Amino acid sequence: MILRPTRCGPASGQLEATLAKGHEQMYDSKDEQALKTLSPLLDGRLDEEKHLEPLSSAAYGCGIASYHTGSLEGAITQLQLFFRLREGRDDLPAPLGGVPLVRWGAGLEPQTL
Repeated sequence: MILRPTRCGPASGQLEATLAKGHEQMYDSKDEQALKTLSPLLDGRLDEEKHLEPLSSAAYGCGIASYHTGSLEGAITQLQLFFRLREGRDDLPAPLGGVPLVRWGAGLEPQTL
């Protein structure tokens, strides 16, 4: 996934760097690290309207990473947030795909890829 510049204000560089790091960790099957990287973005400090795109991306990443770590409840909660944030918003980019999503769809363990 290529991150597009967001309109998040002065901290957008740090926000994008955090998302990129979390996504890279997911591609490397480092799901627990990805959760530690991405979940702080969902702590309620970011305004949903101003930061919709990065929040949506973080919620999706946390949902997939939670699933891979065996936390189905966490996965459901984060993916529900992802879908709520995206509801009626066709202007947001597609979520992270590739290896993390394939592992989820196939039910594969990280070590099998």
